Amino acid sequence: MFSDTLHSITLPSTIKRIEDKCFYFCFRLSSITLPPDLEYIGTETFWHCEALKEIKIPDSVEIIPTGCFRYCFNLSAITLPSSLKSIKSHAFCCCSKLSTITLPEGLEEIDYYAFYCTGIKNLILPLSLNELHSMGLDVREITTPNFLTLCDDYVYRPTQHVTYEIIMFKQGYKWNYIPHPQYAIDDTPEDIIIID
Repeated sequence: MFSDTLHSITLPSTIKRIEDKCFYFCFRLSSITLPPDLEYIGTETFWHCEALKEIKIPDSVEIIPTGCFRYCFNLSAITLPSSLKSIKSHAFCCCSKLSTITLPEGLEEIDYYAFYCTGIKNLILPLSLNELHSMGLDVREITTPNFLTLCDDYVYRPTQHVTYEIIMFKQGYKWNYIPHPQYAIDDTPEDIIIID
């Protein structure tokens, strides 16, 4: 649903589902209150809601879908539900003002490009996380659970001052010291931690 006049909305408490692209390109939407028993948010629901600044996702939601908040340039605060299991691809892509986010314990998956081009500098991954996909993160510092087991070739893009990159192999994963090309001291990676 495209609208250039919708500024604020409170959804009725009876709503359980928000279908795909429901608020797609509602670029003047700055405030929305979601019903407490909401169970499902569709793909690209808030895509390009440029004026949206904050949102609280009810605890009954388990998935932040593909492209849900993509291009929400002014989104700076979001409360994720304690029930959250998965953050799908591009969910927060290009949310450039989103500088902090708390990932709940119970989260199991961060999909491709989920936090790509956000303002997040530091991120603590919950112990429950077991699947982290390529370019899922775009941060400067990352704290990972020791038993993270499913990734792709690498999971976050080294930005300015980043010196660590996760390299994933089918047999396991390891932390490598890999200087960013722009700040490289030498070309020899040095293994810091190897986890079988």
